[in-house]
Amino acid sequence: MPGMDTTPQFWKNVGDHLFAGAEASPPSFATLVFPLVGDAEIISSYLARTAREDHTVRWRGVWLTDHGIAYAQADYPLQAEDDEDRFSSSWGASGVIAWLRDYSDLTGVDVSAATGGRRVTPEGYVRAVFTDYVFKFRDGTSLNVPLPGANPTAREREAIDRLATEIVKRRYAKDAAK
Repeated sequence: MPGMDTTPQFWKNVGDHLFAGAEASPPSFATLVFPLVGDAEIISSYLARTAREDHTVRWRGVWLTDHGIAYAQADYPLQAEDDEDRFSSSWGASGVIAWLRDYSDLTGVDVSAATGGRRVTPEGYVRAVFTDYVFKFRDGTSLNVPLPGANPTAREREAIDRLATEIVKRRYAKDAAK
């Protein structure tokens, strides 16, 4: 990103938060995240990769820091798995959306669905309820988690629950501090 150099601290903080399942996001996607989170520690995150009918791949992510809720989305041309250039920094994005919202901008949390499933624990599988959330912001925007069109795994569902818990906790902690 011209004029915006990432730092070693950013890469240290964000390294584990740029994967959807076992797939790493393109380096240029990470550069979308840097202006939003900088060198802040990532508290929680959720990333989704969705192949689309128009032969693109949509990468979307949510990252929480002490500063707020960051969201980034970008579409990339669908590349073959064996294409050595598919993660080159010149792999261009389109349809870029990126923003940062303060926790105090959160005006509401809706539960849009709750479905049964299973979680893996050290003791084996246990029953679980997976919740879909809609976070509403003062400017009229909203954030659906899981991200629309994504089909999260059980492990990603756990990340979603951690993310939602942290958002709500931090939102109301800001109110209590006033």
